[in-house]
Amino acid sequence: MKARLHRWWNFASSIMLLAAFMMTSLKIQSTNWTEDLHLMNWLTFIGFILGLGIGYSQFRGIISKLFIILFSILIVPFAIGTTYNSDILWLTRVENLYGRIYFSTEQLLNNVRIEDPILFFIFLCLIVWSTSISGGFLLTRTAQPWIPLLISGVTVITSEFYDQIGNNLYTAFFIFFVLVFLSQNYFTESNRNWRLKRIPVDIETGPSIRRSSFIVAIVIIFLAWNAPDIVSAFQKGSQQQKQIIGFVQDIQNQFSKLTAPLEGTGFLRSEFYGETVRLGTGSNLSDEIVLEISVNQKKPAGTRYYWRARSYDQFVDNQWTSSFDSSKLIEPNTEILDSLEYFFFPQRTFTIKTKTNLGLLYAPPYPQKINRPVKAFFVNLSDEKVDYIALTLEEIAFSGENYEVVNRIPAPTIAQMRKATNEYPAWVFENYLQLPPDFPEKIRDLAIEITEYYENPYDKTQAITNYLRKNITYKEQIPEPPPDSDPIEWFLFEHKEGFCNYYATAEVLMLRSIGIPSRIVFGYAQGESQNPDETEFIVRREQSHAWPEVFFEGIGWVEFEPTTLQPSLDRLLGDTVPSISDIPSIRDPNREDLPVMDGGESFGIGGEIPDLIPLDQLSEGETAQPTILPFIFMGIVVLYSIILIIKDNEPVTGPSTPVIIETFFVQRGWKIPGWLKYWATYSKSPAEEKAFAKIIWSISMFNNFSLNSFTPAEVVREYKSIFPEMSIKIDEILLEYQKAIYSPYPINLKMIQNQSNQILKYSLFKKIKNIFDFTAKR
Repeated sequence: MKARLHRWWNFASSIMLLAAFMMTSLKIQSTNWTEDLHLMNWLTFIGFILGLGIGYSQFRGIISKLFIILFSILIVPFAIGTTYNSDILWLTRVENLYGRIYFSTEQLLNNVRIEDPILFFIFLCLIVWSTSISGGFLLTRTAQPWIPLLISGVTVITSEFYDQIGNNLYTAFFIFFVLVFLSQNYFTESNRNWRLKRIPVDIETGPSIRRSSFIVAIVIIFLAWNAPDIVSAFQKGSQQQKQIIGFVQDIQNQFSKLTAPLEGTGFLRSEFYGETVRLGTGSNLSDEIVLEISVNQKKPAGTRYYWRARSYDQFVDNQWTSSFDSSKLIEPNTEILDSLEYFFFPQRTFTIKTKTNLGLLYAPPYPQKINRPVKAFFVNLSDEKVDYIALTLEEIAFSGENYEVVNRIPAPTIAQMRKATNEYPAWVFENYLQLPPDFPEKIRDLAIEITEYYENPYDKTQAITNYLRKNITYKEQIPEPPPDSDPIEWFLFEHKEGFCNYYATAEVLMLRSIGIPSRIVFGYAQGESQNPDETEFIVRREQSHAWPEVFFEGIGWVEFEPTTLQPSLDRLLGDTVPSISDIPSIRDPNREDLPVMDGGESFGIGGEIPDLIPLDQLSEGETAQPTILPFIFMGIVVLYSIILIIKDNEPVTGPSTPVIIETFFVQRGWKIPGWLKYWATYSKSPAEEKAFAKIIWSISMFNNFSLNSFTPAEVVREYKSIFPEMSIKIDEILLEYQKAIYSPYPINLKMIQNQSNQILKYSLFKKIKNIFDFTAKR
C-alpha cells in the first residue's frame, strides 16, 4: 500500500486566510465600479474551499493542477453568465458574452474608448478566483500561499487608490487577518520544526504568540489608518511628493483605458431617451457604427425599416414630452398579444447586434416577442389593448451583445389609407391632437392652404410631406431661433433650413392643426443595406433620426418621411388610383459631402448627450440596496478570534493527583513507591504516550518480562504474536505513534485513543476468559 502523502492543515490559519481573501472581494464590491460585483464574494469562497479540498487530496501535482484548470473553466464562465436575467437562454448568454468580449477587445486594440466594463469585470473575476483557489491549494500543500496573498494585497491597495471615497474598513480588516495569519502560520511551521528536533515547547507558547499577533495587528492597523495624516505632514510640492505623484499617475494611465467604462463615482454611458426631447440646433455626428442588424427574410414591398426608440405626444415650450408613464415588465420570449393591431402586417425576426451600450431597445413597431426582459411603456386603450411607445431595458445591453425581436412591419397600401375615415377612437382624439397654447395661426393657415384640394387624411398628409420635401432645405446644424419667435414658424417661413427634428415637428403640428392625429418618433433611420435582398443593415450614429407617424382608422400608425436627406417613402398603390407622391427626393446621389442617412439628432435632447444623473440622485427603486452580508461575515470571524483569545486565557489545569502525591513524598524526603512513580510519570505523559502504554499493559497481562528496552515496533510485534487477529488495529496505532515521535507531522490522536482502548478491552476480555477456562478445567 502506498504511503499517504503529508498534507498541511491548521483550521485557524485557514479561517484567517479565507477572511483575508474575502476582505479583498468585499473591498472590490464596495467600489460599485460596475454591476454584479457581489459575484466576487462567491467566487472567493467557492474557490478557496475547492483549493483546500484539492490541496488536501492525495492527487499528485499534475492531476491537482488539471482539476484546478477544469474547475476554473467551468465555474468562472458560469458565474459570469449568471449576471444575465435567469429567463435568458444560456446559448444566448454565451453568444452575447462572446460578442461583448470580442467587440471590447477590438476597441482596446484599436485604442478606442471602451464603453462596456466586461473586460475589467472578467479581469476581476480571474483575480479573485485565481488567488483564492491557488491560496487554498498552496496552504494545504506547502503552507506558503505567499504569491496569491501578495496579489490579493495589491488588489486591495489598488482598489483603495482608485476608490478613495469608498469604505476602507475592508482594507483595515484585510491587514488584520493577514497579520494574524502570518503569525499563526509561522508558529505552526516553527512548532513542526521543534517537534522534529524534539525540542520541548511550553504549553503557553501558542496562546502567547496568538495574543501578541492580535495586539501587533491592531497597532499596525491603527498606524496605517492614520497614514494619510502622516503623509500630509510633508511639505506640499516637495520633490519627493512630485516623484510619488508621477509614479502613481503613470500607473493610472496604464489602467485608464481598461477602467474607462466603470461606474464607481462616475457614470456608465448608455443610449436612452427620457420623457422630454428638445428641438436643438443639430450636431456633427460621427460615422461610428451603432447597430448591426440581420433580418430573417426580405423586406416587405412598399416599406422601410425604422428603428424606433420612443414616441412623444405633447409639444410644450418648444420641446416634445411623453405624457404616458404606464409601464409593465415583459418577460423574455413571451408572446405579446395585447399590442394594437388592425392588420396582420408582414412579420419579421430581427437579430440586432449593438455596438454601443443601450438603455432601451431599438426595434420596428408592433412588437410580437423579445428575447430580453424589458420595461414597456404604453398607452392604455379600450378593449384590453395597448399602444407601446418605448421598450426600455431592465439591464443595460452592452456593446457587442445581441438581442432578438419579432415585429410586424406596417405595409398599408395607398388605397387602404385613402379609404380610412376621420372617425378616430377617443384615445386618439384625447392624446394626439394637442397643440401648444400659443400655436401660430400662420402655420394652421399654411396647412389648410396646402391641403385644400384633398379630401381624405392620407392625401392631406402626403401633400404636407411633399411640401416640406420641396420647400425646406436639409441642414445638419442650424443657429438658435430668434428668442421671441416660434421655432417652427421661423423654420417654415424664414429660415427654411433644418434637420429631421424640425421637419418631423412641423409636419406633426400642421397635421394636428387640421384635425389629423399624429406623433413624433425618435430613433434611427434604416441604415445601409449590405446585400441585394436587404436582409443585412449597418446603422451609424449619423443616421439617428426623427419622423412623424400618422394614425389611420382601421390601419394604425404609419410612418411618413418629410426629411429630404432620406429617400421618399413610396407605399404600394393597392389599386389603379395614381399616387400623389410625385415629387422625387432632392438628394443628389452623386454628392459625397452628405452622410448616407439623416444627420439629425443622436440621442437625448436635441442631439446633445442627456444629463447624467449622479448615483446619489437616483430614485429609491434604482439605488443599490446595502447588504449586511459583509458585516455578518466580519462579525463571525471577529467572534471566532475572540473565542480563540478567551480559550487561550483559560487557566491551565493544575497537576494531577499522582503528581501532587509524588511531590509531597519528595518534599519530605520519603521514598517514592514504584507504582506511584509510574502513575505520576504516566499522568504527565503526552496523550499518544498514554495510548501506547495500554499496549504495554495488554502484553504484561500475558508475559512477565520487561518491555523497557523494546522499541515501539518490537512492542507491536510482541503483541501481534499474542493476538494476531488484532494486527490491523495495532499497525494503525504504530504508524500514528511513530509519526508523533519521529516526525513533525500531525497525527490522528482520536484514532490512536479509540484503537488503544479497544485493544486494552480485548486483552482484558481474553485474560478474564483464560482465568475462567483454567478454573473450569480444575
